[in-house]
Amino acid sequence: MRRQITPRFLYPTARQFPFDEVCGNLVKALEQKQFNVPGIKVELYSYGQRETYSRVGTIEGDDFRLTFGRRQGLVDFELNNTAAVAELDIPLKKLKVCEDNSGPTFYLYVGTDWETDKQQFVHGFKVNSKYNGKPRTYLTYSGSLRKDRPGIYQREKIMPFLAHNDDLGREYSPQNGEPTYFETPVIFNEFKEFLEEKLEQIISN
Repeated sequence: MRRQITPRFLYPTARQFPFDEVCGNLVKALEQKQFNVPGIKVELYSYGQRETYSRVGTIEGDDFRLTFGRRQGLVDFELNNTAAVAELDIPLKKLKVCEDNSGPTFYLYVGTDWETDKQQFVHGFKVNSKYNGKPRTYLTYSGSLRKDRPGIYQREKIMPFLAHNDDLGREYSPQNGEPTYFETPVIFNEFKEFLEEKLEQIISN
């Protein structure tokens, strides 16, 4: 009879981005409550040979969602440790980050009915919306060295700006005073502060 193996749980330990630490603390706070907090759904993910390792896959509440899966090193010198946060959703905004600093990619909701569009914005694909004739509900911004031109980046460092990217006209462009760029540290800090409030709520629950 094969002996049952208890997966080794992997925590988010990366400190690449300003919000990494609070995401790690969120996982620990939820673990202390057996991942059972009213209004918050946690999905766990097991992987490796014979599912040797486990980590948080997603954490989702009514107004936020965290998706984990970013590489943060190796375990046992051969298997990727993918316990770091990779996608972050807060109201009207989504952020995707990678371990090699490519991107980041930021999405801003610009539709007219957030409650109706929320599930699609959070869970749906964001590829060539204008080209495919989909409704204009979001704008895409990519990490860049310049405010006015996306795609100019150096993977060894985080880009200072998130510049609008219309993907060669296949995505919608800003109009009527909508932002053409954001400062990356400002966006990172906004996500960090939002999640710090969530952490406080979980701890006090």
